[in-house]
Amino acid sequence: MPLCADSATPIRTTAPPRHRRRAAPSLRGPALGLAGCLAAFLAGYFGFVLTATGQRWDRELFAALTTNTSPALQEGSDRLLELIGQIAILLGSVAVILLIGIARKRLAVGLAAAAIIPCAIGASRLLKLFVLTRPELGPDTSLTHNSFPSGHATAATSTGLALLLVAPRRARPGLSLLGGAWALVAGFAVVIAGWHRPSDALGAAALSGAVYCAAVLICRRRRLLVAPVRTVEPLRRPARHRVHS
Repeated sequence: MPLCADSATPIRTTAPPRHRRRAAPSLRGPALGLAGCLAAFLAGYFGFVLTATGQRWDRELFAALTTNTSPALQEGSDRLLELIGQIAILLGSVAVILLIGIARKRLAVGLAAAAIIPCAIGASRLLKLFVLTRPELGPDTSLTHNSFPSGHATAATSTGLALLLVAPRRARPGLSLLGGAWALVAGFAVVIAGWHRPSDALGAAALSGAVYCAAVLICRRRRLLVAPVRTVEPLRRPARHRVHS
């Protein structure tokens, strides 16, 4: 009996589509950032507060910035710092960050970002008043008490970092520049106004960065931040034909 090749119904061999899988969030970046900020904070304290050479450099830079600036600039710095330190301004900043998180349907991220501000300011005040000390290693007629780190610079820097955490991804590059400029202005203002030494502003930036990195680490650990999505394409095989007799 002759064999007849007939085209039968093709067998479905195409793999079913796979679900999208989120890439595991990396904890290495924020962990390294946290370690780097803590190291910078400790280096600033031990280098500029606990050594005679560091105190001298700090004192000379403080004198240069306070004596070579105009009275108008000093008065403007005073007003800016008074504005930064107002409780209503700080509470308003926290509220705005929470509202952004709610608007983006990222309430948990908004809470973590809003917590950066009080945590950084509280840590700055506790460290300055109860933990860190300043030995008298040279003549210092301007500031005789420990002022490391600056609370006002911490408030300004932590506010910018909190906004950076809760903002959409496409807005972060611009906010990074604005936040960096704002922190720089606040850092110079506390020195020009005669409220803090230059090392105090550096310590405030390092402390704020450490709190920010800790918040990012927690968010990534709990998968609160959106991670890149990777689509796995199914494997396609050519359909086979049966040969019937």
